[in-house]
Amino acid sequence: EEDITNAILEVGRTGRRVVGYVRGYGEHDPQSASGGGYRRAMDALEQEYYEIRDVELARGVPTDVSVLVMAGPTLPIPEADLEELHRWLASGGRLLAMLEPGEPDGLNEVLQRWGLRASGDIVFDPRNNINESEQFLKVTDYTGHDAVAGFGQALPTAFPVAGRVVDFETGEGNLYHEPLLSSSTLSSLVGKDGTREAGPFALAAASWFREAEADAETRVILVGDSDWASNAYIAAQANRNLFLNAVAWLARESELITVRRNQLGGQVFDLNAAERTFIRLVLLSRPALVLVAGVVVAIRRRGR
Repeated sequence: EEDITNAILEVGRTGRRVVGYVRGYGEHDPQSASGGGYRRAMDALEQEYYEIRDVELARGVPTDVSVLVMAGPTLPIPEADLEELHRWLASGGRLLAMLEPGEPDGLNEVLQRWGLRASGDIVFDPRNNINESEQFLKVTDYTGHDAVAGFGQALPTAFPVAGRVVDFETGEGNLYHEPLLSSSTLSSLVGKDGTREAGPFALAAASWFREAEADAETRVILVGDSDWASNAYIAAQANRNLFLNAVAWLARESELITVRRNQLGGQVFDLNAAERTFIRLVLLSRPALVLVAGVVVAIRRRGR
């Protein structure tokens, strides 16, 4: 079904869809097949007929780029490059920004102009997590935003280490903002000053701006984690769907926003303690029975 839909889109499209991958600031490598690379995410975009292009902000953003992706920058971004990014967004650009908690937050200087900010505080959850790791969040709470349409309890997303995302009013009447997904009410975070705050917390949010008589519409999505879309985790839960839907919403490709068939390669299985104990018992039961039978046979032979 997914292949047929994509083929129809390819035949019917009238223009190029180019995703620019920002390079030069220690981000995830889009060509790497390692766990921390983004090769699988780029392959997923190409399967939906996006073209992928490296972008260096110092050289400007090519005019045919529809969406920019910034995936986990770890190096400071020069002010001149941040201004170039802001100018591009102000002209109707679209940005998917994924930031790791605790990494350089210079990008916040641009994001805050669009009503978004990464706090840098790590969110913990003692119950809604993957394999009992309080930092490995299992998210099932979504808003009604188009990018997460159809998501719910049956489509959880997984975030290895996620930071809180804040969306807020800037005073600009034509700027709108909305969280996309949140941690549970059982979650908490410990601030840089040591104070603890109870959840829920937004882990991703969107903002969009359009002047009344302008054709271009600025769109931004900020996610408080970047590992979730890496090779190691993009097949976990509904992460691949979330990544592709985020790009589709930014590119204003509403026909590409859907719940796709889940690919099982690299799937992370979320088991609680009781389920893991049961599986261990099942796996050990047959060897144990064989061992017991062997002992019984040996005892009977000695008795003869």
